[in-house]
Amino acid sequence: MSKIDDVFELVKSLTKNEKRFFKIFSKRHGEKDDLKYLQLFDIYDSFAVFEKENIEQEIRIKNLTNIRNIKHQLNLQILRCLNTYHYQKTIENEVFNHLQNGQILFEKGLFNHAYKAINQAKNLAKKHNLNLLLLDCLKKEKQIARELYIKEKIEYFASEGLSEEKELLNQYLKTCETLHLRNQLILTSRESKNIDKNQLKLQTKAIENQVLALKIDENTSFENAEAALITQSYFYISNQDFKSAAEVQQQLKELYKIYPEQIELQHSNYLSALYNLMVSCLILKKFEKVETILNTINAYRLKQNSRLVNLKLFTYLNIGLAFYNKKGDFVKSSSYETDINQGLINFNNAIHDFAKVSLHLHLTVSFIGVKNYEKATFWVNKLLNELHSKSIATHLLIGKILSLIIAFEQKKFTYLNFITKQYINEIDLVENRPKSLDLLIGFFYSNNFDELTKSETKKLLEKLKLDLNNLFVDSNEKIIVEVFDVLSWIDSNIYNQSFEYLIKIKFNNNL
Repeated sequence: MSKIDDVFELVKSLTKNEKRFFKIFSKRHGEKDDLKYLQLFDIYDSFAVFEKENIEQEIRIKNLTNIRNIKHQLNLQILRCLNTYHYQKTIENEVFNHLQNGQILFEKGLFNHAYKAINQAKNLAKKHNLNLLLLDCLKKEKQIARELYIKEKIEYFASEGLSEEKELLNQYLKTCETLHLRNQLILTSRESKNIDKNQLKLQTKAIENQVLALKIDENTSFENAEAALITQSYFYISNQDFKSAAEVQQQLKELYKIYPEQIELQHSNYLSALYNLMVSCLILKKFEKVETILNTINAYRLKQNSRLVNLKLFTYLNIGLAFYNKKGDFVKSSSYETDINQGLINFNNAIHDFAKVSLHLHLTVSFIGVKNYEKATFWVNKLLNELHSKSIATHLLIGKILSLIIAFEQKKFTYLNFITKQYINEIDLVENRPKSLDLLIGFFYSNNFDELTKSETKKLLEKLKLDLNNLFVDSNEKIIVEVFDVLSWIDSNIYNQSFEYLIKIKFNNNL
């Protein structure tokens, strides 16, 4: 079996009701009760996480041979079952099923029946702005109208019907162009380090002109308006113009109010809009609005069955962690641990490394805040042992600094010296790292704290604070502050004050 078993992931994604339906469906449609793919399903279902050796041992005990073929059968059967189970779970599925029924009835020559089915599909597609499915409906409707010789319909499709189809295609083309522009934005911002500076400047200007040219008026379809606002929002965020980003994100939120039915259809996009608005408000220090949006997003956690939506909600926990850590409410942020632990199991291979590292770092900080250094050590070690991507090398370096701070707080100076020597040899492997991170690791490497008096340690911390403040004039150097307020931590040791207390004071002063 492969290192990452796709069929295992599919089995683990099923809800309790889906699993029950799958068992009934399989036994009803299978040739015999002891279907081998059902045995493999039970093996996969019995494991919380993918344990290759133990799973292979269970397969041998069950005497399952030709496992590749059995896995293929299991995958197909689950997908067939889910198609049946979710027959009318979404509007898109409902429209598609009406279309499918219409096609089956058409091929049987039952044209009147087919016409009714297509009309049901068309009415739903129109109501919910499903333009591509509406085009399919019109195509089928033309076929049936010719067979039944429905004169008024044939006349319509011979005249203004063409204009309706052209308009639908034009709307779709506009959406495609906007999405194409957004993809250009993503590539340009992510690959900016690898693009020649002059070429980057030209590309950025061309994209900016196109983004600013996106217009929304009363005739703009929901789909086009949504695509335009999301693209403009991403443009402003990538340019760190968070005020403009928040204004556009607020417009997007208002758009969903105008089309409330689209919230059900576009749950994922709607929650993304709320999340992006929350990020902008956090950066703009509009903390009251952050908490309001955070409560709205958390409320969705209690009522969602969609795995995609739950995946989004899980990755959005990092902003809740960041907010409550910034607020100094470490009890609240550390309470996210259960959700994060379960989410990492449920969605492991679907979560981007940037989201994973953010969750681990913020949760580590929350446990530092409540002085639960055992838990803080567990989460920072989990981060350093399980994530190794070069794309997050700088954030892994922050994790190493947090592990040094934890050891310092616990006065485990022998261990502190040991890991610092290890980290100092690894630091050069991280390219384009901020100097402030070098300075912090160098601080722990250069001093034997078990041999220093409190007064001597205090002087060293005061110098470290001064040096960091000099570096933090450059906003790019403050990357660690996005995760951990290192200056407040230094002050807590200099003035013998609670780290949590100092964070709360700073937060209240920023209100």
